[in-house]
Amino acid sequence: MKKLPLFPLKLILLPFERLPLHIFEPRYKKMIYNAISNNKPFGIVWQNSDDIYNIGCQAKISKVINEYPNGEYDIVVQGTNRFEIDNTLIDNKTVIGKINYISEDKSCSNSLIKEIRENYLKILISLGEVNNFNNDFEKTISYEFIQNMLLPINIKKQLISTNIEEERIKIINKLFIKILSSNLDQVKQHIAKA
Repeated sequence: MKKLPLFPLKLILLPFERLPLHIFEPRYKKMIYNAISNNKPFGIVWQNSDDIYNIGCQAKISKVINEYPNGEYDIVVQGTNRFEIDNTLIDNKTVIGKINYISEDKSCSNSLIKEIRENYLKILISLGEVNNFNNDFEKTISYEFIQNMLLPINIKKQLISTNIEEERIKIINKLFIKILSSNLDQVKQHIAKA
């Protein structure tokens, strides 16, 4: 069991996803300062009212955009590993999670990977996003296909909670089929390429 500082937010971070954050609260300024200074990760967990969800995602800081004189930060983080929270404690106003990392099952049928890749590429083509076509064609992990998409919290909660890769691929592919059946204006609302 590991200990990880937690950042409860009203959002869910998924593996591979990049997220810009503005850090302004004193307890989180200190946590981010420590993360930057010691090159250490922290966890992002979904908070609803006073409760935090028991599954989160480890975040590493990929870029410090601004460091302000008052200790605030503009940063970009990237999701790495999912974890399950066994227990929490408070250490100097910082929530510390006693966590276990969730091992990722990356097995999936080739036919399902082929189908989701085709649907993903159709979406990119319909948006005119073909600059990194070769990189997009190489994606094989569920989280890679959605790393630049704005998704509703209920879908992200499903994805972070699902331990079977093939099930995650099916959820995402169903979403892609729905997007492809809508018009282009609706597609643009669902997708935000970084």
